[in-house]
Amino acid sequence: MTRGPEMAEYPSNIRMTAKRKTTQKDIAEACGVDQSTVVRALRGEPGVGKSKREEIRAAAESMGYAPDLLARAMVTGRTKTIGSIVSGMRDEIFTQLCEGWSLVGERGYVTTNYFHGRTLAREAEALRLAAGYKHDGLLVEPASADVSVLNRVHRSGRPVASVAYLIGKADFDQVVSDERRAYEKAFGLIAEKGYRLVDYARYNDPEKGVTNWFQENREAHFRELAPACGLKIGEVFRLGGVEDYRFVADAIGERGVFPCALVCHDDLIAAYLMMQMRLRQELRIPEQIGVLGNGNYELSLLTYPMLTTVASHYGKMGRRAAEMLLERLDGVFDGPGRVERIVSDMEIRQSL
Repeated sequence: MTRGPEMAEYPSNIRMTAKRKTTQKDIAEACGVDQSTVVRALRGEPGVGKSKREEIRAAAESMGYAPDLLARAMVTGRTKTIGSIVSGMRDEIFTQLCEGWSLVGERGYVTTNYFHGRTLAREAEALRLAAGYKHDGLLVEPASADVSVLNRVHRSGRPVASVAYLIGKADFDQVVSDERRAYEKAFGLIAEKGYRLVDYARYNDPEKGVTNWFQENREAHFRELAPACGLKIGEVFRLGGVEDYRFVADAIGERGVFPCALVCHDDLIAAYLMMQMRLRQELRIPEQIGVLGNGNYELSLLTYPMLTTVASHYGKMGRRAAEMLLERLDGVFDGPGRVERIVSDMEIRQSL
């Protein structure tokens, strides 16, 4: 058989060998430390000074070191992965939560995202997949108030930390949003500005039996706190497709009761409705209708006028949940489920 030109370049007596992989021992020798120090530095664990940590990491990078994660998992029983289960990635809640959860990445963990879309079937499938991948722990924005499955996961030795409203008695840690004081201030401001009638706009429930805890609690605040501030409750609009936003704009405009206020579940609803009310009904904001959002998304700074909103601090909630999960993984805390509240603020701008 004729030898190809690419083979003819190499004499038959020369064996091509792969370059030996860099090990932690190699890095330790290069930096003049013991191997355990290298391990702590690369994993982001305490006990290594900042300058030495940076030196070790720089040496590891220059030497092309890559840890064998599968081998480590077989020895330690830890995969150095965290599963995050959230509703979806199309809104800024996910972005802000991920910014907070990035703390686990700083500690050497890899995060795998699962999305339940606020349906029970998809949440169950996400939990099944996460169990199969043997994540060291879970960060969860639950789809339902049934904590039994998450309790079982937590008791199995894979800690769970959730981000939501308080969803009942749980064995795992919860970081919950406390928006009440912010809404008390918001409805007080609405009354002070001279609005007397107030409507509420929220999303449709995605599935029967599934509760969007943020929506339910915000609507509860609306029904309780608006009358307490002397405001008359108008309509509660449930939104799905684009036609629903048009319907709300037309309903408010054709009702002709001004000045009135519109409280929205989040900044995204508020921005879309502000646009529709201006385009379809030529309503003036805030002279005829004041608008309040929630979330303090970047979008709230791009509306005209800029949107007054409740800042719920999803990033801060995500970071605290990550801290609590790491405390359990590191053995710092091994007690009963904890509940921590993150208090919301108001960002007062021009839409009220």
